[in-house]
Amino acid sequence: MKTSIFAGLALLYSVVPAAYSEVDFWEVTKAELYNQGADHTVPDSAVNWVLYAGVETVDPGDATSIVLEGGNISGSYAFEQDGAYWELLVEYPSAAAMDAELPGEDDYRLILTGAGGSVTQEFSFGENNFPEIPFLIGEGFSQAAELDRADPLELYWNEPGFGTAMTVQINEGSLLEGDEFFYEEVAENHIGSWDLGQGLTNEFYTGAVEFVSGTNYFGSGFSADGEITFNRLTQFPVQWVNHAVQGDDFNDNTVDTGTWQQLFADPGQLLSETNGQLEWDSDSGSDGTVVWKWNAGNLSTTQDWAVALDVNCLVDSASMTNREFWFGLALLADGGVDGLMTMEYLLDEWGAEVKTYVTTNETDVIEAEENHDFEKLSFKLSYDSKAGVLSSAYSSGGDYIVQTNVSIDAFSSVVSDDFSPAIFFGGEDIPEIAGQVFVDNFRIYEGQTLSNHVERVEIGYTKAFGTPGALDDEQIYDIEVLTGYGVTSVRLESSAGDVVEEFEQEFADAGAVEWDFEASDPMSEPYNSARDGEWLVTFGLNNGTFVSTYIPFLQQNFAPIPDIGTAPEFTVPVDLHGSVTAASAIDVEWSEPNSNAVLMGLEVATEDDDEEFLYYDSLDDAVGLAPPSAGPFSTRAQNSVPLEEGENELLIYNGWVRTGFNEDNVAFVVGKYAESMAVVIRADASDADADLLPDAWEIQYFGSTNALNGGPYEDHDGDASGNLDEYIAGTNPTNEASFFKITQTEADPYSLTIQWPSVEGREYEVYWKPSLTNSSVESLGTVQGPQSEFTDWSKIYDEPQGFYLIHVRLAE
Repeated sequence: MKTSIFAGLALLYSVVPAAYSEVDFWEVTKAELYNQGADHTVPDSAVNWVLYAGVETVDPGDATSIVLEGGNISGSYAFEQDGAYWELLVEYPSAAAMDAELPGEDDYRLILTGAGGSVTQEFSFGENNFPEIPFLIGEGFSQAAELDRADPLELYWNEPGFGTAMTVQINEGSLLEGDEFFYEEVAENHIGSWDLGQGLTNEFYTGAVEFVSGTNYFGSGFSADGEITFNRLTQFPVQWVNHAVQGDDFNDNTVDTGTWQQLFADPGQLLSETNGQLEWDSDSGSDGTVVWKWNAGNLSTTQDWAVALDVNCLVDSASMTNREFWFGLALLADGGVDGLMTMEYLLDEWGAEVKTYVTTNETDVIEAEENHDFEKLSFKLSYDSKAGVLSSAYSSGGDYIVQTNVSIDAFSSVVSDDFSPAIFFGGEDIPEIAGQVFVDNFRIYEGQTLSNHVERVEIGYTKAFGTPGALDDEQIYDIEVLTGYGVTSVRLESSAGDVVEEFEQEFADAGAVEWDFEASDPMSEPYNSARDGEWLVTFGLNNGTFVSTYIPFLQQNFAPIPDIGTAPEFTVPVDLHGSVTAASAIDVEWSEPNSNAVLMGLEVATEDDDEEFLYYDSLDDAVGLAPPSAGPFSTRAQNSVPLEEGENELLIYNGWVRTGFNEDNVAFVVGKYAESMAVVIRADASDADADLLPDAWEIQYFGSTNALNGGPYEDHDGDASGNLDEYIAGTNPTNEASFFKITQTEADPYSLTIQWPSVEGREYEVYWKPSLTNSSVESLGTVQGPQSEFTDWSKIYDEPQGFYLIHVRLAE
């Protein structure tokens, strides 16, 4: 099929650099950075004055260099590239030095150079318009704050004033040079439950509260939005530590017999506190194991807790021929050894391993092991009371890695209600290794909090009725969870015992992970209200522990959600199911839903899987954080539904929904929906006579599909442009004055702008050739209709003369 035609123009011209505008966003900022002063006081004078600029191109190859010049800058500042993002940071010794080089009201230029030439974005800072100095109020922010990882951090600051944007960020290391791992825009002067879950124990971080005052620009040179802002930031240091409720750091060089009880005494193997650690003193040739049980209190299976120990081994495996030894951490069920869970470092002539064992009544229940060559590790055994799960994890200096999980049911034959933590050493045919094997920092933690890790849980159950006569009814189970990066796994158990673990994981914004699960008939039987109740969600964390929370799959009054019986009904002027229509839209109306329903919706999905909510009468966009829906919605609703060419699926639904926060302060959404689907085929480009011209177009201009001189290669109006060419160009085939041509040019010493008649649904590619006799052409760029002009900055600069050609085609 012929799909394109041309228009041409010959000109003499002269010069300017070529236009190049593949830019998504640009920003330039003057900023003052303050250190947080004493609590409740304005910070001291600024410690850094900075110029920050960033440019984001569509693709990394759209620029080869970007520079900033203007004001009193000597020469220019070059940006550094990171993929498609280009960044510039300049620090000044004083505010005066910054303002001397970057005076307000002066003109500045961002110059982007690429394969097609260069383009300039001009801007001005205007008057220095810094917002008020931000500072934190509350306790502990003027000095490094030791924060328990299990406690949420809440920040408050002074009111910045009207028209000022606010953000909170945290960096590992320097605020200006460290890696950012937390960033959140804030709409008021408070942020709660700030997630420090990605940090490492005893690491220092730099936090900041940023107030922004500025102006949005629409940059014609870069063809994208731009921002010019003045920022004031207050930074504060944060030290993140885990506070243990019990433990022994072995720093007094005396074994505390009041808190430790030795089991399996072996005179040939001794443990002693030496040099601030617990060392193993061994006699050559002795075999056996020494166990020290923590005797200061057992750990209840009705509470959450974790036990950790640092282990060290400086022995070379080459010296372990026909020998081995082991040391590690254990949990003793009811304080005895009939049921135990151990995590150990094992070394023999074959190398080192990390192992987890679970044994009850001398029967191995779990055995997990993996090779590990680190000399120093941290072990952690933890318990989640809601999930009833024990877990083992290790760390070599970073986040804890979970090795295995064990249900408390594994100990049902021996455990009553508690465990005793212990440390142990043992070996076979071992040499003298005093000072080479030791442990340190035995510690016990209590409890966890979910608010640092989990933002929202959405649980939905849908009964889909499908296209009548085409699809069977489906029971669809849909779960979406939004968490921080500190969450490594999600498990959901319904009140009826159905378990879901295979979530798809997708990284969202900084600090967020989306977990999705959707399946048909995932439950053991069709859903009904008898299965409503408390649903258990369990999260594995990167510190090796598990935390759980209950989500009430119930109505607001805690009654079961009504069962879904029949499909939502809807009617339209045409037969929806598989119908063909030339309309660009249809009107849809549905019958009144159940009077208890609090949700009504209409959605259209195209062949390209583009989905659009056309009517949503329930919650706002922040559905997971909204208050409970008032409901019910019981009115009829009608919508005009736009259709795309090809297959359209209309989905109409109504049902029951509840939102809120559970006892762990986790936002949740639960609901049941009834959904019906109809398929619509829109064919407004039908061509019954197969002459390459749409029938509707022929009837519009010629009155019929077989008019005299109405064929694709005939010229109905005698303007030397065929009917098919006029259809492609969007011109009138019955008007001899309407044909595709270059209508106007505007030239100055630096550029040439070409204009032509343009319509939507077309693509216009601009070509250049040095002479009419030259067979080769060079593409300068493509313009999407209805845009109707193109500005050339390159050829007019580089070449003494040339010719332009415009190629129009139907957009894909």
